[in-house]
Amino acid sequence: MQIFTNTNFDIIGKRKIAFVISALLILGGVAGLFIFGGFNLGIDFTGGVRVQVKFSEAIGASDLTVIRDELSMDVYSFGGAGDEVVIRNKTEDSAKQLAQDIYDYREGVGLFKSFDDLLQVENFPVELLPFFEEQFLLNKDVLVVQSGSESRKLALNTIELDALISDIETLVEGATRVRLTDTLAELRPADNYAEGRLNLNAQNSVEEYARELLPLLGEEDAPKLATALSSARNFSGVSTMRLLGNMSEVRELAGNAGVSAEGVSALDGCYTSGFEVQSVNVIGPKVGEELGASAIYAVIIALAGLLIYISLRFEFAFALGAIAALAHDVMVTLGIFVLLGKEINLSIIAALLTLIGYSLNDTIVVYDRIREDRKLLRRRSLTEIINRAVNETLSRTVLTSGTTLFVTLALVFFGGSVIHDFALALSIGVLVGTYSSIFIASPFLIGWYKMRGKETVKQGGTPG
Repeated sequence: MQIFTNTNFDIIGKRKIAFVISALLILGGVAGLFIFGGFNLGIDFTGGVRVQVKFSEAIGASDLTVIRDELSMDVYSFGGAGDEVVIRNKTEDSAKQLAQDIYDYREGVGLFKSFDDLLQVENFPVELLPFFEEQFLLNKDVLVVQSGSESRKLALNTIELDALISDIETLVEGATRVRLTDTLAELRPADNYAEGRLNLNAQNSVEEYARELLPLLGEEDAPKLATALSSARNFSGVSTMRLLGNMSEVRELAGNAGVSAEGVSALDGCYTSGFEVQSVNVIGPKVGEELGASAIYAVIIALAGLLIYISLRFEFAFALGAIAALAHDVMVTLGIFVLLGKEINLSIIAALLTLIGYSLNDTIVVYDRIREDRKLLRRRSLTEIINRAVNETLSRTVLTSGTTLFVTLALVFFGGSVIHDFALALSIGVLVGTYSSIFIASPFLIGWYKMRGKETVKQGGTPG
């Protein structure tokens, strides 16, 4: 199947226009970096907390606004049922600010002598106060800090700023978990909750449910309800897993499962939570830095490997053209993400590496046709040869890129918010990669050989 047959577009003749367009796109991204203060890095690179939560019923836009306002965190929903959200908190900025304020107080006012001195620090986050025990060890200049069930010690009078930032980030993460649970509990209160009761919306297997229900229901009823609960929650797949709405639903479920009347009455010792924290991912600042460095190394190593491969397969000039096109693709895609205010995380880096491979494949096809035409059309100029090669592969380029674009756009519009940015990066990459294979990689050869005084390929001649 072919869309274009016997085309003769003057693609090489429009290369200067293409170069100007590319330069404007890249400069626009660079300008965006200055305007917005750099890339919008995700917690993969900055450090922070990512929490995935499932609710017993769908979350509306007003609920998301409440969570966002109460927590001052990034919140977005995903999943077809609209009952799942991801909440993210970048700890980098708040930790840096608090650590800097503590450091400035120490340098300007003096050493900390009591817990009250710590409270004099400017802009001290109120939500962190419960995590600071009022115990200051004067002989060691150490403040004991309680974060959850763990104690940490901050040598406030001697610790360096970088180490202080790292320790404060740990405290912010602990505070985030507590604030998150409290806020969600107010938004979706549990049904029949009391301390010590069994949560029937916990992530339990049949065996775990049966073991925990045994003291309440007995040996005969516990396995029945455990099996019914597991079936109702449907743990066979996350996409269909749900939470029980209330205890009335549980009692009806128990009755249908054959649980005795005494067992149903005993369910007063249980409750159903209005939400379930399915996963909590904490990324420290050092890990974030390592991930950022690894991402850069991955891109550099990929480009270096491609440079060697194409130099051996074709010529060094072809390798430079391909690398120029790939660098163009990455810079333009990142620039568009900066202008759109999109977050840069590991999934976006994965998308960039994917589009590097995709774009290179398209470029190699064009280069291979250029190499064949150079052998067949030795009396033609290099401009004519390259222009003809691009036209001959144009139909293939449009078909492959078009079909790929249909898939990635489907993911953008219908794939949900979790993979939206990843799919958007791929979609932009497919468009930019196709454009660069036609207007950047091949025309680059013209400029290279013209610079070396070998723009024309004559009979028996091969540009070197």
